[in-house]
Amino acid sequence: FLNDVIFAYWMLMHFLWFFVPTLLNDSFNRAISIPPVEYESWQFPADYKQRGSIKDEEMRDLVLISLVVKKEETDENFSSFRAKAPSRIDFGRLFYSFVLDYNEKHFNEPIQTEDDNGLCHWIFYLQPKWYEKTRFIIPDGTLLSNNIVENSVIFCIRKEGVDNKPKEEEEEEETYEFQ
Repeated sequence: FLNDVIFAYWMLMHFLWFFVPTLLNDSFNRAISIPPVEYESWQFPADYKQRGSIKDEEMRDLVLISLVVKKEETDENFSSFRAKAPSRIDFGRLFYSFVLDYNEKHFNEPIQTEDDNGLCHWIFYLQPKWYEKTRFIIPDGTLLSNNIVENSVIFCIRKEGVDNKPKEEEEEEETYEFQ
């Protein structure tokens, strides 16, 4: 009574109970093994206080931008600052010039540049529109190369968990893969 060809397909469907969970498990394991993205962080130069600000002759092709920063790591709210920036200067240099100028003028409420581990590491990104993905800024690139245009909003975030001490050579651990 079950010798028709149509019933053969129904009998073969029991293999799905084995293959589908196995494929899902393998897909999950491969997705977990993808390393997380590490974004390029930037740190104030050791001699940033001696370097000074941007020179007047470099102040060409100005772009008005907004920098959104927490003045201290423990602050809950961000502070927003508007600044005129030359579009042909490195963003890292622009940021430390901005912080130097701000801390000189507002010495009562400066932007914190150092923590317990030394100088803070920073990550910069442009505020995304709801339909765009987040675009991270390369600190060694100019405003033009980072596609920073008029009225761009740039978030400046301290990167946690960065140890400024030199890394010692670590022993390689053996990894085992079960098959």
